[in-house]
Amino acid sequence: MSNRIVAGITNVVLCNQALARTIDRANTLPGLLVWFGHSGLGKTMAAMNASIKNKGFYVQCKSTQTRKSF
Repeated sequence: MSNRIVAGITNVVLCNQALARTIDRANTLPGLLVWFGHSGLGKTMAAMNASIKNKGFYVQCKSTQTRKSF
């Protein structure tokens, strides 16, 4: 299996910065990061890269899901 290298494109950098701000937030603030935008901009790849890099979880929600199923 080959090692994959993710280029330091804007979305990857922005996602990692947003995740770092979420991790470093005050304990009294909620800890959910929402990453959204138009399709085809690389959000999924950036979010997956950030979750792997930080040993976190990547949760993808669909428009058909409800608050209860989340």
